[in-house]
Amino acid sequence: MDEEKTVDSEIVATYPKYSAGIAKAAKLIEDNGIPLTYSSDGEAGSQFPDPIVAFRDMEVGAGWRALALCLTAGLPVKELRQSWHIVDRDRPTGPSWEITFTENMD
Repeated sequence: MDEEKTVDSEIVATYPKYSAGIAKAAKLIEDNGIPLTYSSDGEAGSQFPDPIVAFRDMEVGAGWRALALCLTAGLPVKELRQSWHIVDRDRPTGPSWEITFTENMD
């Protein structure tokens, strides 16, 4: 258990833009060539109720590949989904892939 905490601390130190609760998933996905557009650990004060990573479909199948990476790594995946965000109150943009998790991974 302590060894896992050390590894997670190293991930957060290397990827400071990610909170500890989502750093493991963020690093796994980005290290496999899928750049994230946003992430959140779902903690109090976050706009997301669950831990989440999101990315554009830069290549065909990126969402499915990211899902496979997370499942193979044993991460607590809750959902894989696509979303379209509304810009300027009238223009959908996207889609973005989103993977949510049942819990933080810190």
